[in-house]
Amino acid sequence: MNRISHPTFLKRNSGFTLMEMVLTLIILSILSIVGAHILGNTYKAYFTARDLIPLTSQGEVTMERMLRELQGGRCATLTQPSGTATLQFNNYENNTILFNQSSSTLYMKTNTLSPDLLAQDILANSLTFTLLSNCRVRIQFTLNAPLTSFSGGGTIEIPFRTTAYVRNNT
Repeated sequence: MNRISHPTFLKRNSGFTLMEMVLTLIILSILSIVGAHILGNTYKAYFTARDLIPLTSQGEVTMERMLRELQGGRCATLTQPSGTATLQFNNYENNTILFNQSSSTLYMKTNTLSPDLLAQDILANSLTFTLLSNCRVRIQFTLNAPLTSFSGGGTIEIPFRTTAYVRNNT
């Protein structure tokens, strides 16, 4: 009898060895762990930035408003009636303006209008006005806000600080 001969490529084992499979799984596991870590940090940075943008915008707008009012003020009328967390002065129209912190809120009150809300989430006892020489006022406050759980939770504090020059020396 004649035997049918098979081609040589069919005689070889054509599969992966156990060692090759294990090494492949180890390499894929390492790559997926590194990728997940990078992706997790990217999401955390995004959510932290998303939480910080409104806070920094609120602080910048508040500081600009106080600077604008102070620059239109009269130097001779600068006083601190209730300690370093308040500042009172008269503007060029002779209206009395008072900046004051009440718990975690900063208000601006004029003698003609009801108080304007300037900022919320101010850290307790962080608002200070320091009267300097040559009609200068140093303003400092810290905004405090909670972070979402996506960005690690907790709270973040952003300090704001500037010096204002009161232009009108009368």
